[in-house]
Amino acid sequence: MNTEHLSEAEVEEALLGFASDDRTQHAKTCAACRGKIDDFKETMALFNEASMGWSQAKSNSLSRDLAGHRTPFRVSMTFVWSSASAAVLIIAGIVGLGMHQHEQTLTAATASGRQVSSGDANEIASDNAMLQEIDAAINTSEPSPAEVYRTTSANTSHTGSVRN
Repeated sequence: MNTEHLSEAEVEEALLGFASDDRTQHAKTCAACRGKIDDFKETMALFNEASMGWSQAKSNSLSRDLAGHRTPFRVSMTFVWSSASAAVLIIAGIVGLGMHQHEQTLTAATASGRQVSSGDANEIASDNAMLQEIDAAINTSEPSPAEVYRTTSANTSHTGSVRN
């Protein structure tokens, strides 16, 4: 058995439970080394007690401060999802309307006998391709969050009435 006292590093290892068996045994039998370890544990216990007391006092004062304070507007998840859905529908409507007007213009130009130049035809084809890409991006086959979390009733028929 080693009669030398534990170094600071060995005391730390003993506190963490990483000390070798002979150093652990020495810490148990040597009053000086055990005293270092016990002093550290006592200091940590006092620190924990003080920090918990501070935290509790801070929590109580914060609760008192916030008791009279009310936020004028609170955002719920329903509001967020509804707003996001409305935005997607508006964008889809604008894109759809733009495509419809674009097709009508092209149809009217063709029906009136007006010749569409190759530059205009290329631009129209490019615009149509871009609009189709946007439409494909908006109309993904991913389920909506309402479907994923089953917030919409799975027991509704196509007329909206609830089945029994």
